Amino acid sequence: MPSDTVSIPQQLDPKVFFAELTNLDWEDIESVHAVTSRLLTELAGRRALLLSMIDNVSQDPSLFARSESDGVLNKLVLYENSERSFSVRLHTLVSEEYDRPHDHRATFSALILRGSYLHTIYNIPASYAQDDERGQPTLAAEFLKHLKPVVTRREIVGNVYTLHHSAFHSTIADQSHLSLVIRGPSVKERLLFIDERKGNTRWYYGSAFETEQELTAVRMTVETLKTMRDKIVAL
Repeated sequence: MPSDTVSIPQQLDPKVFFAELTNLDWEDIESVHAVTSRLLTELAGRRALLLSMIDNVSQDPSLFARSESDGVLNKLVLYENSERSFSVRLHTLVSEEYDRPHDHRATFSALILRGSYLHTIYNIPASYAQDDERGQPTLAAEFLKHLKPVVTRREIVGNVYTLHHSAFHSTIADQSHLSLVIRGPSVKERLLFIDERKGNTRWYYGSAFETEQELTAVRMTVETLKTMRDKIVAL
């Protein structure tokens, strides 16, 4: 890690800073947005605290092991409470030609720190089709034909939004994108990606269901962590 690492001042201990998230009702989307948007905005303005949290990741094997780079998203887990009922993350999205509509395993809020992305929300029926013999979803071509966006907007620096885990969305980011995320507890074992162009769908499971080989393949490197830290310093 860089020699100019920042230690966490006692009065800015993340456990204290994020304490009110512990008892938050993550199904109450209005309350979630009110609390998380305030905390994300305050954290973004406390550069010393944010840098100290980034520096702490390299010293915390658990946090570092849960940070991932899968070629689409760099996810740096900055803090996770002991009950794993919420986590704080730093994300960079890798720019793509297009993104696939997908849901999430947990409700989350995101604050755009740098860059922007095109954000689209879709109308998706609440129930999915049954799994096939390989454990993958079978969605008819008729279903995909009726997959329609209902909201499209550009998320820019300073924007905060909260997305319920049942919603489907897609994001197309520019290469400078950087965002802070507060994620609630996982309520599902898997999430669904829908590839409109290829006309297929696929389940993706949480890390608890991945093999050691799969986990190793996406584990974040110290170099990627340093690059993400440098972006915060440059803000």
